[in-house]
Amino acid sequence: MTAGRLLPLAAATTKPPKSYPPPPSSREGTPTTVAVPDSVVPSTVPAEPQGELAVLDAALGEDGTLALEPALELFAAGYAPVPLITAAPQPLVDGGPALRTILGGLDELGEDQLAAVLRVLDQPGLAVDEATVNGSPLLQAAAAQVITALGAFFEALDRSLPDGVAITLVELPYDNGDGTYNFSDPGSFATALPFTETPEVAYEECRIRVNTTAQEAIELTIDGPRVAAGGVTATAELSATAYRFAVPGDVLVVTSGPADRGALRFVDGVELPLAEATQAYCLKPDGCA
Repeated sequence: MTAGRLLPLAAATTKPPKSYPPPPSSREGTPTTVAVPDSVVPSTVPAEPQGELAVLDAALGEDGTLALEPALELFAAGYAPVPLITAAPQPLVDGGPALRTILGGLDELGEDQLAAVLRVLDQPGLAVDEATVNGSPLLQAAAAQVITALGAFFEALDRSLPDGVAITLVELPYDNGDGTYNFSDPGSFATALPFTETPEVAYEECRIRVNTTAQEAIELTIDGPRVAAGGVTATAELSATAYRFAVPGDVLVVTSGPADRGALRFVDGVELPLAEATQAYCLKPDGCA
């Protein structure tokens, strides 16, 4: 995908139907500004922390849609500075609404503004089928969930995606290390974005950006203490001890390598060598959507 061939999308963002995890307290309540010309004076008054949906609500117009300028302000708050734009007081937890609005108005951006946006968004993705085979363990797990979701979509609506629509995956860190970010919040797991190069087509690619930095904090309940083998704990040496753990969720994502020893055994008796167990496992008896 090249910047010169990117075409705007017909995008209108309304209030999201679900909530998301609250942003870290370290980012709440901090006024965010960007370097702009003297004619634009950023606010220096600290803003009161807003709820996770209040940030988006405050940016919506009377018709419930997100216009380009407030979307750029949210982009500047969470992703990167944008010339002539003052950052919003607080970034979105899920930056998708702002990104999709901006992608729908690329032809309205100045040259420097377009460059600032594409510097964050213009990373090509890997096709789902290729990610399943050649992707990292994280992309393989993400691809497996995408395939499961597509199956549920096809079954529920009795139709598939339009011909020519590709689904791709790309893994990115939260922090680029240069003052720009690939996600609006460090806890954001993924963002799906539509891209097109044909004005007659709404979108030709759904690119799913996966955050390599985000870690879901869960507690595993182990039914026994770790044991020592030759003076080294069982996490480093071979041990015959069996461990039982409870997963507080619907999906268990296992990442392992060829050198890992042992097996993963489920309550239904299915057992896999740990070295071959890298994938996402649905733990719900009726399946995962």
